Amino acid sequence: MPSSMTKVLSGTTLLILLAVSSAAAAQTTLKVHNAASHPVDVWVTVGAVAGCAKIADFPFITPAANKMQGSFTLGAGDSQAFPTDKGCLNGNISFGSAPQNCPTPTAPQGMNLAEFNLNQGTETIDISDVAGVNAFIEFQMNGGGAWGTAGHANMTSFSNEDIGQNVGRPGVYPYGCDVCTARQNPPSCTTGKTCQIEAICNVQRTPGTEGGTVTVVFNGFSN
Repeated sequence: MPSSMTKVLSGTTLLILLAVSSAAAAQTTLKVHNAASHPVDVWVTVGAVAGCAKIADFPFITPAANKMQGSFTLGAGDSQAFPTDKGCLNGNISFGSAPQNCPTPTAPQGMNLAEFNLNQGTETIDISDVAGVNAFIEFQMNGGGAWGTAGHANMTSFSNEDIGQNVGRPGVYPYGCDVCTARQNPPSCTTGKTCQIEAICNVQRTPGTEGGTVTVVFNGFSN
């Protein structure tokens, strides 16, 4: 085989390998956006998952006494992205204060969470209203593979409504429904009993389709 042909094949092979490497290295970016007209305290709680980012990995977060939690203030109209070079992202975001299982004076209807598991295996996101609702939260998904849940394909966004109004909304665990379609072991102070008819609470996408941006949007407090 002529040497010139060998060079062409080698170059083509290199390009293919680079393309495969780039695709395999795709990472999903997590971002928080404040769409309200006032600043909001953003609380981040991470799971103790090997290989996943820790609170200390994010210099913009002030750690709490519990080193698995921390907070930062996001101005009206501002956004904050989480670096993608710290490993997988597993945890939740709450607004106003750290997560609470029961109502508080500042959250009389309880608190909800934006939950995420990104850049490891099957990526999943959801809004948990299991302990109540204190914030109107929206997930916006852009780029990477398609997101979806049972009966809802190619989703690009989803959000929660006020307490008691989330049955039928994909991506949302209703009040008191810790396994989506039933009450199994929710906080004892919750009284919600109307759960999803179908298992539509987890929005996910298959491994190998990571990439793009997942944005948690704060649209204001509900009470």
